[in-house]
Amino acid sequence: MESIYTVVLISVVAEIFEIIWQYAPNIAGILANNYRFYSKSIILFLAMHTGYIYTIFVSLWFDILNTPMIAIIALKIFDIFTKLEFIQKIYIKQEIDVVTATLLNKRVPLWLYILQFALYPWLLYEALVW
Repeated sequence: MESIYTVVLISVVAEIFEIIWQYAPNIAGILANNYRFYSKSIILFLAMHTGYIYTIFVSLWFDILNTPMIAIIALKIFDIFTKLEFIQKIYIKQEIDVVTATLLNKRVPLWLYILQFALYPWLLYEALVW
């Protein structure tokens, strides 16, 4: 049981790291923080998503692929691909339509960061005890 708590605690640390480097008051700032690493290397961009890498590691190490684990992996893949699509659209192709411009100026509420901090470790715990 102690090992489960250790695994979940490491997940919490990985999520805190992601929150810290991505934090910005609006979506444009979050995408700018992501583009900073993407412009250096796509591998660096993916490596900065420590929660995703750690989840894949835990899934393979403990041979777990149940519903909570699939939910974590699916949400994280969706998150990364969405960021990649916006980076391609805004910074590479420089195609900003009215809807995208409106979205970029939207403020990111604090509860969304707290949700990331709470949801993924909780789902990981559920996957481990399932």
